[in-house]
Amino acid sequence: MKTKTQKQLIVVSIISFVVTVFLLTSTIFAWVSLSRQAGSSFISNLTDISSDFEFYIYRDSDFNGSGNKLITDECVAIDDENCFENIPNPKVSQIITPEMKPSDRISFALKIINKSSMPIDIRLSFGGISSTGYNEDYNKIQRAFMYEVTAIRYLNGGIEGDDIKSSANIINAHFESHEVSHYVLLNNFELSKNGTLNDRAVIYFDLYFDENIFGLNDLLESTGNSNVFMNQTLVVNNFYIELDV
Repeated sequence: MKTKTQKQLIVVSIISFVVTVFLLTSTIFAWVSLSRQAGSSFISNLTDISSDFEFYIYRDSDFNGSGNKLITDECVAIDDENCFENIPNPKVSQIITPEMKPSDRISFALKIINKSSMPIDIRLSFGGISSTGYNEDYNKIQRAFMYEVTAIRYLNGGIEGDDIKSSANIINAHFESHEVSHYVLLNNFELSKNGTLNDRAVIYFDLYFDENIFGLNDLLESTGNSNVFMNQTLVVNNFYIELDV
């Protein structure tokens, strides 16, 4: 790969989605919406570098997460459960309305293919994180949510290989209560040039509602419960795919 000074950073596409979480008594109602940003194309390819991607959401009303399941466990019927739903052209808003509670997780997968004649580095990040329903930063619901890569597998001959996330530059962390422009999920993950081994991969990642994150009182002491998050809304506006060459 080229040095950093030689790299040209390009935002290949922006996946905008909103994760809205309502906490009502002991039940949390949530939905995930994938939709294009107003006044712009949903996918923006700003360079000559060519790549394809497929975006998946794991359909799981119990919100246990996808575990070790692969995108080959793909939903077929509209009411299928415990399978990945492929969003082939995510321009129209698609709504999922499950029930959530602390310790639940939403699972996603991204299949990306390098279509160029040179190796590329991939950088994935969340952006536009905010919370509504509570004024004080220290008790905003966003800090109770963790983002994490659960698996990375090269895809060769249509078969996913072993999980290699332990050797990748991944960041698993909670969202901050203050404004952060980018929460990097994966950095400098290499795909080889098109037509060679390891020119495509599947990246699995979750949003996890951490049951061990509690509210704070006015003295910034733990309340020992999650009640302060009731009636708050978590908004995740952007998911960025960036390529370096």
